[in-house]
Amino acid sequence: MNHIATTGFYLPTWDELSAFIDGRLYLPNHSVVITDDDADQSWFDLAVPVIEKYQVLSTSFMITAARQDPAPSPFVQRRSHTHNMHQAGANGQGQMVNLSAEEIAADLNTSGDILGVREVVAYPYGHYNDTAKQGVAMAGYEMARTIEPGYVSIGTDKFALPVVRINYGMGLEALINQIADAMVRRQIFFERLVRSARRCEAEFFFQPRIRQHRTVPEERHLLGAVHGHSQHPSCAQRRRQECGGDRQHRLAEPSRDLGYGDPTITCDVEDSRWAVGRRPHHGRRDIIDPHEHEEGV
Repeated sequence: MNHIATTGFYLPTWDELSAFIDGRLYLPNHSVVITDDDADQSWFDLAVPVIEKYQVLSTSFMITAARQDPAPSPFVQRRSHTHNMHQAGANGQGQMVNLSAEEIAADLNTSGDILGVREVVAYPYGHYNDTAKQGVAMAGYEMARTIEPGYVSIGTDKFALPVVRINYGMGLEALINQIADAMVRRQIFFERLVRSARRCEAEFFFQPRIRQHRTVPEERHLLGAVHGHSQHPSCAQRRRQECGGDRQHRLAEPSRDLGYGDPTITCDVEDSRWAVGRRPHHGRRDIIDPHEHEEGV
C-alpha cells in the first residue's frame, strides 16, 4: 500500500474514467481505480484507517439491502452493488442473469435512490449478460464493473469493465507484477503516438501543397492531445483518404474499437485488508476537445 501511495499513482474518478474510455480525456501512465465489493464490516474497520492515512480515493460497492451506512470517509465513494440481487438465482448463477431487464432496473433504481448516485454498478459475483447490461442502462447507470481480468482502454465496453483482482495473501511483488504489464503497454502506446505525431508534423510543414492527407481515425484524436496539432493529419499508417475542401484538414471521429488502447487499471480489493493507491493533489485532468487547438494535458 505504501508503494502505491508514494510512487506517483493517479486515481481517477468514475466520470474521468468514462471520459477516458470515450477518448475525451488523457490519463497519466500510473492510473488506478481502487474498489471494494460488498462493503463488509472489515472494510470499514481495517481499510478505512489506511485510506485516511494515505488519502486514497476508493470506491466501496455496497449491497444497499444489507447496509446503508454513510460514507465512512471523504476518500470513500459509495456505489451500487445492487439493492437485493446479490444472491443466487434458479440456475445457481446470480440474479443479474435470471431477472428481466425491467426487474434489474427496478432493483438498481432502489439502490441508486438510497446512495444518491447512478454512476457505476458492480455485478454481483461478476455475472452478467446482455439483459443485465440493458437493465443497468435502463436504470440510468453509465458503467458496470465485472470480475473479468484485464485493463480499461479507449473504447472498452462501459457495461463490461475488466478488473485486476487483489486477493488475500498477495504480497507487494505480486501486486507490482499484476500492474506492471499495463504500465509497459501504456509507455509503448504513447511512444508510438509521439513518433507518429512527429512524422505527421514534418510532412505537414515540408509538403504544404499536398491535397490528399493520411488519416487514421483511431489515433488522430489522441495526437491532438499529445502535441496540440489537432488539424494535422496522422501519418502513423500509410493510408490516404480524400479530404473535402481546399487545404482543410478533416478530423474524423475516433474509433471505439482500437485493439491496443491506453490501459487504465481497475483494481478490486478482494479482501478488505488490502487498500492501495493514492490520488495525487495535482487536481482533476481537464477534458480535451480534440477539435480545438489545445496543448495536451
